Amino acid sequence: MGPKKKEHSVALRERVLLLHPQGRSYRQTGAEVSVSYTTVRDIIHNNKETGTTVNKCRPGRPKVLTTRERRRIIALARKEPATSATTIAEVVQTASDKTVSVQTILNVLNEGDIHGRSPRKKPYISEINRHKRLQFVKDYISKLGNV
Repeated sequence: MGPKKKEHSVALRERVLLLHPQGRSYRQTGAEVSVSYTTVRDIIHNNKETGTTVNKCRPGRPKVLTTRERRRIIALARKEPATSATTIAEVVQTASDKTVSVQTILNVLNEGDIHGRSPRKKPYISEINRHKRLQFVKDYISKLGNV
């Protein structure tokens, strides 16, 4: 059997299982509930194997953080953009007693369109030098006007 594509509701599966014993074919049952006959066949086959109509669990590791915790991480980063991911991980650990890696925090921030950027390094210009530069530009412009 191939990979799971679409999950059908439990109500639809139960309806198919009610219609099938009434002597209807897969195609007739599928036409009545608006699904293909192969879907009907698979629903009946899976019910015979498992004895239930509940959806199977999806593969993969469950999420460590809830959606509320993810929103809180994004809100913390937006409130104080200079906060490091390490600091946010410590805050999450104290708030929810979950050990979260720094990479997980970075992944959550990237999903929230917050990316790590460091500001450009700018030389410190004292107030005196700022005035001197401004005066130089004014003198230079006035010289150009006289030429």
